[in-house]
Amino acid sequence: MRLRGALFLAVCLVAAGCSRPSVVGKWVVDEASIPSTPGMGGDLAKQFAKAVTLEFKGDKTFSMNMVFPVEGTYELNGNTATMKLTKMNGMETTKMNTGDANQGPGNAAILATLSDDGKSLTLTPPAGATGGTNQPFKFVRAPS
Repeated sequence: MRLRGALFLAVCLVAAGCSRPSVVGKWVVDEASIPSTPGMGGDLAKQFAKAVTLEFKGDKTFSMNMVFPVEGTYELNGNTATMKLTKMNGMETTKMNTGDANQGPGNAAILATLSDDGKSLTLTPPAGATGGTNQPFKFVRAPS
């Protein structure tokens, strides 16, 4: 009986030690990661960052609020979540006319890399993204 108990405890400890941090939860932009830019540009970026929130849900969907709400799905592979947009400002991305069927917002993948300790997440804009800042954004878990 003691051997079974010890074996069970060992299996639980190994499983706990091997588990990976999850992206599931609420995230906010890490203001300290925004480069300081002299003048209004830096101040504006920091103000914008305060309004950005991101939430990964357990059902493999996410929502993000920036200037407008964005929704989508994600797949997790190791520490990288590949995010695909399905809605922007309430409109399905498949119905958005961009003039090029291969370049619509639903076709662009956003990569989110979770740190090994699960405390930060870096979003990388899609390749070839235009407009706004094309710099990666670092997120931290939102305070409870």
